[in-house]
Amino acid sequence: MNPFNYSIQHSGQRYNVPPPPSKEIETVASVISVDDDLIYNCLVEHLRMDQIALSKSKQESERALLIRENGIDKIRGSNIKQVYFLPNGDYWQVHRGNLTMISNEKPLRQTICVDRSDAIKEAQSELDHVSKEMNELKSKEVDIIRERKEYKLRWNDANREHRNTTILVEKLQNTIEDIRAEADAAENVTMDTSEFEEDVNQSTKVDEELTEKESQIKSSMDQLHPRIKEVKQKLESSLSGSKGKTEYPYKCD
Repeated sequence: MNPFNYSIQHSGQRYNVPPPPSKEIETVASVISVDDDLIYNCLVEHLRMDQIALSKSKQESERALLIRENGIDKIRGSNIKQVYFLPNGDYWQVHRGNLTMISNEKPLRQTICVDRSDAIKEAQSELDHVSKEMNELKSKEVDIIRERKEYKLRWNDANREHRNTTILVEKLQNTIEDIRAEADAAENVTMDTSEFEEDVNQSTKVDEELTEKESQIKSSMDQLHPRIKEVKQKLESSLSGSKGKTEYPYKCD
């Protein structure tokens, strides 16, 4: 099979390929001169000559095309896929965010990691940062667990106090209802005081009788008082006449 036997999808006007992304860089499409539009289009379609960048050195190509953001490698100009440089025709490319170089010195091309030290340092720095954040988060987690335990204990104490208060309120409400029921029952009770009224009447009557007897006795004593006085005077006279003869052991007042 002839290796140069290519089919082409577009056989009309020459492709309008983008220019090189930097003034320091060329592409295969920018350095070769092809008069025939069909051949030019075939080289673009099958050899992707507009996607192959050319540079004088590796350092110059990286300075012009390599972009590194947050530990991820990129090529300036989304159209460029491979970057060849002198003196040996080696090239580098970015695969899955990592810079790799393909050496042309050995018969079998071997991918050599280039500038991986910076990527490793950045990855290690990021790992250290993540580890630090993880330790901080673990410390915060311990604090949160401790605070959660404390709040849980407070919550349990509050619930216990709430239950006790609820029980006490229910008891007081029951007591109030009992008192109200007793008060309502007391309002409807009619006491029979006829027996007590009879006792009071009898006591009043006895008191009146005693008062009347006392008055009679006092009246009798008042009537007897002059007579007693007269007898007393006679007795005193009789005693004074017989003084010296007979001594009476008793004295009447």
